[in-house]
Amino acid sequence: MLDLHLDLILITFVSFIVLIFALNRLLYRPLLAFMDKREALIADDINNAKRNVEAIENAGNQSNDILKKARDEAHEIKQNAIKEATATQDGEISALKEKLESEYSQFIESLNNQKQDYKKELLAKIPAISDHLKNKLSQLA
Repeated sequence: MLDLHLDLILITFVSFIVLIFALNRLLYRPLLAFMDKREALIADDINNAKRNVEAIENAGNQSNDILKKARDEAHEIKQNAIKEATATQDGEISALKEKLESEYSQFIESLNNQKQDYKKELLAKIPAISDHLKNKLSQLA
């Protein structure tokens, strides 16, 4: 029946062990080292991506803070400019009011002077006017 040869079994076993040792040294160890290295690179890339996302978020937050500060400063500058313009306008308006009031008082004073002059002139001409009226009335009568 079957004939078992111990030396063939031993040679097969030794060649199997040598093959496993050679494959382990030449194939499996470099392959496992490559896979470990690749996993480490992937983990580093994931960490770098997380850091980049955090950096982008921080940059976005900083830009939002800067924009908010800029808006606040612009609003403050605008308010200050409005206050200054209002103060300047109020000063100009009060100066114009004073000027107009002084011109108005001068105008009123000149009107009163003209009124007095016309009154004196009319009073001076009353005898001439009354003579003239008497002459006209006498011509009619």
